[in-house]
Amino acid sequence: YRVYVTNSSNVDTPIECSDLIKALIEKNNIKGYKAFLYGNIIKYLFRINSKESMVKDAEKAKNYMDQLVDEILYEDYRDKIIDKKDGYNE
Repeated sequence: YRVYVTNSSNVDTPIECSDLIKALIEKNNIKGYKAFLYGNIIKYLFRINSKESMVKDAEKAKNYMDQLVDEILYEDYRDKIIDKKDGYNE
């Protein structure tokens, strides 16, 4: 999938979805399963106007977003439990 973005010289520049995903994941240092989820969110949002069913792609993006939120909440919870355990070992 490719979109065109207007750059500072008012020239439309093509951007491939995979290049955008890679750049965003690297820039934000997203790793593992979260990178997979993040990439799928971008992919489905990226192609939302190029497919026949905008609703299906929006639903898929939302599903991956919900999973990403769950993953972030789980990591926060897990980190708090590990911090408490480490505090008891001091």
